[in-house]
Amino acid sequence: MKTRVLIIIGIGLYLGLSATTAMDTEGLSCGASTLQNQYDYADHVFHGALISKQHDAVNPSQTTMVFDVHKSFKGTDSKQVYAEFNEGYDKKFEQGHEYVVFAHGDKQPFEVELCSTSYHAFPTVIDMISKLNDKNNDFGKTLGYDVYLHLSESEKTQLEGLSESYAQERQKEREVFFGQALLLGITASIGGGVVVLWVRALKKPKKK
Repeated sequence: MKTRVLIIIGIGLYLGLSATTAMDTEGLSCGASTLQNQYDYADHVFHGALISKQHDAVNPSQTTMVFDVHKSFKGTDSKQVYAEFNEGYDKKFEQGHEYVVFAHGDKQPFEVELCSTSYHAFPTVIDMISKLNDKNNDFGKTLGYDVYLHLSESEKTQLEGLSESYAQERQKEREVFFGQALLLGITASIGGGVVVLWVRALKKPKKK
């Protein structure tokens, strides 16, 4: 049982679903703040499905995401939300998945900060978030990285499946990245060798 608990916590941290680093300015720490503090800090909290994402041409990690909003818990009343996110290698939003997103800003596109709170939209998570408007709720003191411990057994199994799928996708990306790096390295080496031979040929004295 303890092993399962550690696995669930580890998955939550691995998926990068914790509190925002910007909360440090509010006396909070990333991942260690309570769910209530995370909720109070955010300008917008909604449950939505990610329907599209587009990477910036200059900075590919900068991503604009479009969510179909199923339910707004705080802030926005829009049926569709545009949000920007600086997508790190180990934290990505997957198109087609549903999330509970904590966002910031006065107008769209809202900002989802790099370490901003976001959770897979399991029914248990949605139920927990829906109770946060009541300050006397049962979940407000739950730490961000402990949220998934409240999942049902079937939801925990689904979460483990998502983690495995996520790990496989990241492995594929690593293989593509290293393959491209190797190809560039080989190309550069060949090009460098050609240049060296050409320079040597130019320096070689001509026979009279």
